[in-house]
Amino acid sequence: MAPPTAMIAAAPTIGGLTIILFSEHRFVFITTASFLLALVWKGISTYLGAAPIVRCLELHEPNVIITSRVADAALFLGPMMLVELKVYELGWNWDDLEQLAQGTLAGHLLECGGQLTGGFFMHPGDKHRDISFQCLLNLPLPYAEISYQGEICVAKVDGSGGVLNFGTCAQQLLYEITDPSAYITPDMLCWLF
Repeated sequence: MAPPTAMIAAAPTIGGLTIILFSEHRFVFITTASFLLALVWKGISTYLGAAPIVRCLELHEPNVIITSRVADAALFLGPMMLVELKVYELGWNWDDLEQLAQGTLAGHLLECGGQLTGGFFMHPGDKHRDISFQCLLNLPLPYAEISYQGEICVAKVDGSGGVLNFGTCAQQLLYEITDPSAYITPDMLCWLF
């Protein structure tokens, strides 16, 4: 028997945003969710946050969720949240702003995988950012341990290639953030400094 799956699709409409959850050949319309509209070349692209992921977990308890345009950090933040008194992982609520910010930043660190473990850190001649090509051949994906209080510890498998240090974390933390004093996500606004 196949594991339960669910899909989240989003479409901007004249009245706002319509979120559609599909599960087991049924669908449910949800019209309230956190979202960010990004204007892209005479069009609108909708980035959803963690809310529809949380709602999908709440309604269907799937093993797999397939999403449309969801902010990368939301893929990590959603499963950390509290859903209908079931702790999917950390049991955070939407008003736990410190924890949500930490979860969002953990998601941002992990979203590009190998970049955190040195994939963008090879700069020959720079003594602080010079990783050998051989070290990058076995580049691992990182993982994070996140406490209920929001403390984050990122790591990689022992003996794997790449490097995980303050420099790689700082570079990934600032990656794709226009303004570190106002990191905008569909779920919240984070201040990194």
